[in-house]
Amino acid sequence: LKGHFKGGRSLRQGDPLSPFLFMICMEYLSRLIKRKTTLDTNFKYHPMCEKLKISYLAFADDLMLLSRGDPHSIQVLMDCLKDFGAKSGLEMNVVKSNIYLAGVKDDSQATILDNTNLRCGSMPFRYLGVPLTADRITARLFDDMIKQIEGQLSRWNGHTLSYAGRLKLLRSVVQGIVCFWMGIFHLPDIVRTKITQLCRRFLWGSKSAHVAWDSVCLPRLEGGLGLRDLIAWNQALLTRMLWNMQAKKDTLWQKWIHNIYLKGNSIWEWEVRPNDSPLFKSLIDIRQTLVERAGSERGAEALLRGWNSHDRQDGSSK
Repeated sequence: LKGHFKGGRSLRQGDPLSPFLFMICMEYLSRLIKRKTTLDTNFKYHPMCEKLKISYLAFADDLMLLSRGDPHSIQVLMDCLKDFGAKSGLEMNVVKSNIYLAGVKDDSQATILDNTNLRCGSMPFRYLGVPLTADRITARLFDDMIKQIEGQLSRWNGHTLSYAGRLKLLRSVVQGIVCFWMGIFHLPDIVRTKITQLCRRFLWGSKSAHVAWDSVCLPRLEGGLGLRDLIAWNQALLTRMLWNMQAKKDTLWQKWIHNIYLKGNSIWEWEVRPNDSPLFKSLIDIRQTLVERAGSERGAEALLRGWNSHDRQDGSSK
């Protein structure tokens, strides 16, 4: 491509060209960050990202910049955003942006906040719709999900829907929301109980339940209504993540897990440490469940390998 043309009007949300042009802009930003962080010998990566040289995570318009907590490294990233804004016209929204510091001395922290003009945020914070935290996963983290489910159900008047219509809504809307969260977190028991109560109340209304909820969650071929059991579903989704670790899928988070945690060791040999992340600990719990059901570590490993073979043959995982 060469040259340029003057646009008649700006792009608006919903324009069919908007996503494509946005991806081009973000690709330029990613290359700009990579080049500047590589050429600047004084730039220091975040300690947990240094091996893989990770300095940013981006998805659509959600951008997370990562570095060691020293003024120079952070200034390098801020300069990247300024250069990107000068060339593209897209600037950082200071009101919606925060900086998160940990283990930084007070004088350095004051300098960083003064240079960046950003507020110092605290965890947990939301990224791509889910909360990120360095602490133990508690039920409070799922308050937004519960409110989202309640909001979806409140839009429909259950009295005007047939039982088939209510089931359809629970499958398509509510369980779609839950699936997204359960593919990332191990839901606490109290959260699963709350979700079940909301679904049960919407399905049966003010009347007493006609069928036990365990029977409702059975497959139709077994006489149930086809809703999914949250415990088994959550375990299946997390087992999928464990399978990705076993198969060493070519994804960034898999590379990070193998470089930071496993370091050449097998997932079946890993012993949980106190400073391991809550998600990683939940995956180890799933591993132990697989070992118990398969009878041995070799049996569980063979089970996941068989799943991998099945996935390659038909292009799907069931």
